[in-house]
Amino acid sequence: MSQRSEAQEVFVKIKGAYVLHLKLEVENMLIGGVARFNRYVHLETIKDARGNPYIPASSVKGRLRMLIETSYGLAGITSPDALTKSADERYTWSKLKERIPKDKRKDAFCLLALFGGLNDVGPTRLIFHDLRFEGTPVTEIKPENMVDRFRGTAENPRLVERVSGVARGRLLILDVEPETEVEDKELRESVCPHGIRMLKNGFKLLKLLGLGRGVSRGYGKIKNIIIEKIERIDAGGSVSVIYEYKGSEDNIEEAFDELIQNMCPDRAQEKRGDA
Repeated sequence: MSQRSEAQEVFVKIKGAYVLHLKLEVENMLIGGVARFNRYVHLETIKDARGNPYIPASSVKGRLRMLIETSYGLAGITSPDALTKSADERYTWSKLKERIPKDKRKDAFCLLALFGGLNDVGPTRLIFHDLRFEGTPVTEIKPENMVDRFRGTAENPRLVERVSGVARGRLLILDVEPETEVEDKELRESVCPHGIRMLKNGFKLLKLLGLGRGVSRGYGKIKNIIIEKIERIDAGGSVSVIYEYKGSEDNIEEAFDELIQNMCPDRAQEKRGDA
Protein backbone atom coordinates (compact mmCIF):
# COMPACT_ATOMS: atom_id res chain seq x y z
CA MET A 1 0.00 0.00 0.00
CA SER A 2 1.32 3.45 -0.83
CA GLN A 3 0.12 6.99 -0.35
CA ARG A 4 1.34 10.07 -2.14
CA SER A 5 1.98 13.43 -0.50
CA GLU A 6 1.31 16.25 -2.96
CA ALA A 7 3.55 19.02 -1.58
CA GLN A 8 6.65 17.11 -2.67
CA GLU A 9 7.18 13.83 -4.51
CA VAL A 10 7.20 11.82 -1.29
CA PHE A 11 5.93 8.26 -1.32
CA VAL A 12 5.53 6.15 1.78
CA LYS A 13 5.00 2.45 2.27
CA ILE A 14 2.53 1.37 4.94
CA LYS A 15 4.19 -1.67 6.50
CA GLY A 16 1.30 -2.36 8.85
CA ALA A 17 -0.54 -0.94 11.81
CA TYR A 18 -0.66 -1.26 15.57
CA VAL A 19 -4.09 -1.40 17.19
CA LEU A 20 -4.40 -0.17 20.78
CA HIS A 21 -7.57 -1.37 22.52
CA LEU A 22 -8.46 1.40 24.97
CA LYS A 23 -10.65 1.34 28.07
CA LEU A 24 -11.58 4.63 29.76
CA GLU A 25 -13.35 4.86 33.11
CA VAL A 26 -14.91 8.32 33.21
CA GLU A 27 -16.93 10.35 35.72
CA ASN A 28 -19.17 13.40 35.24
CA MET A 29 -18.22 13.89 31.61
CA LEU A 30 -19.81 16.50 29.34
CA ILE A 31 -18.74 15.90 25.76
CA GLY A 32 -19.95 18.26 23.07
CA GLY A 33 -22.28 20.28 25.29
CA VAL A 34 -25.04 20.33 22.69
CA ALA A 35 -27.36 23.26 23.40
CA ARG A 36 -30.98 22.08 23.37
CA PHE A 37 -32.59 24.85 25.41
CA ASN A 38 -35.68 22.82 26.20
CA ARG A 39 -37.42 22.90 29.57
CA TYR A 40 -35.44 19.94 30.81
CA VAL A 41 -31.77 20.30 29.85
CA HIS A 42 -29.80 23.27 28.53
CA LEU A 43 -26.62 21.36 27.63
CA GLU A 44 -26.74 17.70 26.66
CA THR A 45 -23.76 15.39 26.27
CA ILE A 46 -23.35 14.26 22.66
CA LYS A 47 -25.29 11.16 21.58
CA ASP A 48 -25.38 8.89 18.56
CA ALA A 49 -28.36 8.30 16.27
CA ARG A 50 -29.83 5.82 18.77
CA GLY A 51 -29.64 8.31 21.63
CA ASN A 52 -26.65 6.67 23.35
CA PRO A 53 -23.87 8.85 24.83
CA TYR A 54 -20.39 8.21 23.43
CA ILE A 55 -16.94 9.78 23.36
CA PRO A 56 -16.10 11.06 19.85
CA ALA A 57 -12.74 10.18 18.38
CA SER A 58 -12.22 13.85 17.53
CA SER A 59 -12.52 14.83 21.21
CA VAL A 60 -9.81 12.37 22.26
CA LYS A 61 -7.51 13.26 19.36
CA GLY A 62 -7.91 17.00 19.85
CA ARG A 63 -7.38 16.84 23.62
CA LEU A 64 -4.27 14.65 23.26
CA ARG A 65 -2.79 16.94 20.62
CA MET A 66 -3.43 20.03 22.73
CA LEU A 67 -1.88 18.44 25.83
CA ILE A 68 1.22 17.34 23.93
CA GLU A 69 1.63 20.69 22.18
CA THR A 70 1.35 22.54 25.48
CA SER A 71 3.65 20.26 27.47
CA TYR A 72 6.36 20.29 24.78
CA GLY A 73 6.19 24.03 24.13
CA LEU A 74 4.71 23.62 20.65
CA ALA A 75 1.62 25.78 21.05
CA GLY A 76 1.75 28.38 18.28
CA ILE A 77 4.29 26.27 16.35
CA THR A 78 2.26 23.26 15.20
CA SER A 79 -1.26 24.64 15.71
CA PRO A 80 -3.48 24.92 12.58
CA ASP A 81 -3.05 28.71 12.40
CA ALA A 82 0.73 28.39 12.46
CA LEU A 83 0.64 25.88 9.58
CA THR A 84 -1.30 28.22 7.29
CA LYS A 85 0.75 30.59 5.15
CA SER A 86 -2.29 32.27 3.63
CA ALA A 87 -5.95 31.57 3.04
CA ASP A 88 -5.12 29.29 0.10
CA GLU A 89 -1.65 28.02 0.98
CA ARG A 90 -0.16 25.90 3.74
CA TYR A 91 3.48 25.62 4.67
CA THR A 92 5.54 22.62 3.68
CA TRP A 93 7.84 21.12 6.30
CA SER A 94 10.94 22.37 4.45
CA LYS A 95 9.62 25.94 4.82
CA LEU A 96 8.04 25.59 8.24
CA LYS A 97 11.14 24.18 9.92
CA GLU A 98 13.00 27.44 9.19
CA ARG A 99 10.55 29.17 11.56
CA ILE A 100 10.99 26.58 14.35
CA PRO A 101 13.84 26.77 16.90
CA LYS A 102 16.30 23.93 16.33
CA ASP A 103 15.70 22.43 19.77
CA LYS A 104 11.97 22.09 18.94
CA ARG A 105 12.20 20.63 15.44
CA LYS A 106 12.23 16.98 16.45
CA ASP A 107 9.22 17.45 18.74
CA ALA A 108 7.35 19.44 16.07
CA PHE A 109 8.05 16.94 13.29
CA CYS A 110 6.99 13.98 15.44
CA LEU A 111 3.75 15.67 16.47
CA LEU A 112 2.87 16.56 12.86
CA ALA A 113 3.76 13.05 11.68
CA LEU A 114 1.47 11.51 14.30
CA PHE A 115 -1.48 13.92 14.24
CA GLY A 116 -1.24 15.34 10.73
CA GLY A 117 -1.08 18.87 9.37
CA LEU A 118 1.47 18.92 6.54
CA ASN A 119 1.23 16.88 3.35
CA ASP A 120 4.97 16.44 2.84
CA VAL A 121 5.38 14.89 6.29
CA GLY A 122 3.30 11.95 5.09
CA PRO A 123 -0.08 10.48 6.04
CA THR A 124 -1.44 10.96 9.55
CA ARG A 125 -0.10 8.05 11.60
CA LEU A 126 -2.87 8.10 14.22
CA ILE A 127 -6.43 6.93 13.43
CA PHE A 128 -8.84 7.27 16.36
CA HIS A 129 -12.17 5.47 16.71
CA ASP A 130 -15.15 6.59 18.78
CA LEU A 131 -15.35 5.16 22.30
CA ARG A 132 -18.64 3.43 23.14
CA PHE A 133 -19.96 2.97 26.65
CA GLU A 134 -20.54 -0.49 28.04
CA GLY A 135 -24.18 -1.22 28.78
CA THR A 136 -26.15 1.80 29.93
CA PRO A 137 -23.93 4.57 31.32
CA VAL A 138 -25.04 6.59 34.33
CA THR A 139 -26.33 10.04 33.40
CA GLU A 140 -27.27 12.89 35.72
CA ILE A 141 -28.67 16.37 35.39
CA LYS A 142 -26.59 18.95 37.28
CA PRO A 143 -27.98 22.44 38.03
CA GLU A 144 -25.57 25.32 37.54
CA ASN A 145 -25.63 29.10 37.70
CA MET A 146 -23.40 32.14 37.52
CA VAL A 147 -22.77 34.32 40.57
CA ASP A 148 -22.77 38.12 40.39
CA ARG A 149 -19.64 38.98 42.42
CA PHE A 150 -20.91 42.43 43.37
CA ARG A 151 -24.46 41.61 44.41
CA GLY A 152 -23.85 38.03 45.56
CA THR A 153 -26.82 36.75 43.58
CA ALA A 154 -27.20 33.71 41.34
CA GLU A 155 -27.97 34.33 37.67
CA ASN A 156 -28.43 32.38 34.44
CA PRO A 157 -29.54 29.06 35.96
CA ARG A 158 -29.10 26.08 33.66
CA LEU A 159 -29.27 22.29 33.70
CA VAL A 160 -26.30 20.30 32.39
CA GLU A 161 -26.22 16.60 31.55
CA ARG A 162 -23.19 14.57 32.62
CA VAL A 163 -22.31 10.93 31.96
CA SER A 164 -20.23 8.36 33.88
CA GLY A 165 -19.24 4.85 32.88
CA VAL A 166 -16.73 2.63 31.11
CA ALA A 167 -16.05 3.31 27.43
CA ARG A 168 -14.02 1.29 24.97
CA GLY A 169 -12.51 2.15 21.61
CA ARG A 170 -9.46 1.71 19.43
CA LEU A 171 -6.46 3.73 18.27
CA LEU A 172 -4.57 2.68 15.14
CA ILE A 173 -0.95 3.71 14.66
CA LEU A 174 0.28 3.32 11.08
CA ASP A 175 3.79 1.94 10.63
CA VAL A 176 5.22 3.66 7.56
CA GLU A 177 8.54 4.19 5.85
CA PRO A 178 9.54 6.40 2.88
CA GLU A 179 9.81 4.70 -0.50
CA THR A 180 11.74 7.56 -2.08
CA GLU A 181 14.63 9.76 -1.00
CA VAL A 182 13.42 12.39 1.45
CA GLU A 183 14.83 15.26 3.43
CA ASP A 184 15.30 15.00 7.18
CA LYS A 185 15.63 11.21 7.23
CA GLU A 186 16.82 11.36 10.83
CA LEU A 187 13.69 13.25 11.87
CA ARG A 188 11.44 10.76 10.10
CA GLU A 189 13.12 7.89 11.92
CA SER A 190 12.67 9.71 15.24
CA VAL A 191 8.88 9.28 15.09
CA CYS A 192 9.66 5.97 16.76
CA PRO A 193 10.74 6.05 19.53
CA HIS A 194 10.58 9.80 20.26
CA GLY A 195 7.12 10.52 18.82
CA ILE A 196 5.61 7.40 20.41
CA ARG A 197 7.00 8.50 23.79
CA MET A 198 5.38 11.90 23.25
CA LEU A 199 2.07 10.11 22.65
CA LYS A 200 2.59 8.07 25.83
CA ASN A 201 3.09 11.24 27.84
CA GLY A 202 -0.05 12.67 26.24
CA PHE A 203 -2.07 9.73 27.54
CA LYS A 204 -0.63 10.22 31.02
CA LEU A 205 -1.65 13.88 30.96
CA LEU A 206 -5.10 12.94 29.65
CA LYS A 207 -5.58 10.61 32.60
CA LEU A 208 -4.48 13.33 35.00
CA LEU A 209 -6.32 16.34 33.54
CA GLY A 210 -9.50 14.84 32.10
CA LEU A 211 -11.54 15.20 28.93
CA GLY A 212 -14.44 17.28 27.67
CA ARG A 213 -15.94 20.57 28.82
CA GLY A 214 -15.64 22.04 32.30
CA VAL A 215 -12.65 20.04 33.57
CA SER A 216 -11.74 22.98 35.83
CA ARG A 217 -15.17 22.60 37.48
CA GLY A 218 -14.89 18.89 38.19
CA TYR A 219 -16.26 17.62 34.89
CA GLY A 220 -14.58 15.01 32.70
CA LYS A 221 -12.62 13.14 35.35
CA ILE A 222 -10.85 10.04 34.04
CA LYS A 223 -10.51 7.48 36.83
CA ASN A 224 -8.35 5.21 34.70
CA ILE A 225 -7.02 4.61 31.20
CA ILE A 226 -6.17 1.00 30.44
CA ILE A 227 -4.56 -0.24 27.25
CA GLU A 228 -6.07 -3.71 27.31
CA LYS A 229 -4.29 -5.11 24.28
CA ILE A 230 -2.00 -4.12 21.40
CA GLU A 231 -2.21 -5.98 18.11
CA ARG A 232 0.06 -5.72 15.10
CA ILE A 233 -1.51 -6.06 11.66
CA ASP A 234 1.02 -6.52 8.85
CA ALA A 235 0.52 -5.40 5.26
CA GLY A 236 -0.81 -8.83 4.37
CA GLY A 237 -3.53 -8.71 7.03
CA SER A 238 -1.97 -11.14 9.53
CA VAL A 239 -2.71 -10.22 13.15
CA SER A 240 -0.49 -10.90 16.17
CA VAL A 241 -0.89 -9.80 19.79
CA ILE A 242 2.20 -8.05 21.15
CA TYR A 243 0.82 -6.89 24.51
CA GLU A 244 -1.97 -7.82 26.91
CA TYR A 245 -2.90 -6.07 30.14
CA LYS A 246 -2.26 -8.18 33.24
CA GLY A 247 -3.12 -5.75 36.02
CA SER A 248 0.00 -3.54 36.00
CA GLU A 249 -0.36 -0.31 37.98
CA ASP A 250 1.61 1.59 35.34
CA ASN A 251 -0.19 0.15 32.34
CA ILE A 252 0.41 3.13 30.04
CA GLU A 253 4.19 3.02 30.54
CA GLU A 254 4.31 -0.77 30.18
CA ALA A 255 2.16 -0.90 27.04
CA PHE A 256 4.04 1.87 25.22
CA ASP A 257 7.42 0.38 26.10
CA GLU A 258 6.29 -2.89 24.50
CA LEU A 259 4.97 -0.98 21.48
CA ILE A 260 8.31 0.78 20.97
CA GLN A 261 10.26 -2.48 21.36
CA ASN A 262 8.14 -4.02 18.60
CA MET A 263 7.85 -1.01 16.29
CA CYS A 264 11.49 0.11 16.27
CA PRO A 265 13.66 -2.42 18.17
CA ASP A 266 16.92 -1.00 16.77
CA ARG A 267 16.16 2.46 18.20
CA ALA A 268 14.18 1.52 21.32
CA GLN A 269 17.09 2.28 23.65
CA GLU A 270 17.82 5.73 22.22
CA LYS A 271 18.19 8.50 24.76
CA ARG A 272 14.77 9.49 26.03
CA GLY A 273 15.52 13.17 26.70
CA ASP A 274 12.38 15.04 27.76
CA ALA A 275 10.14 12.50 26.04
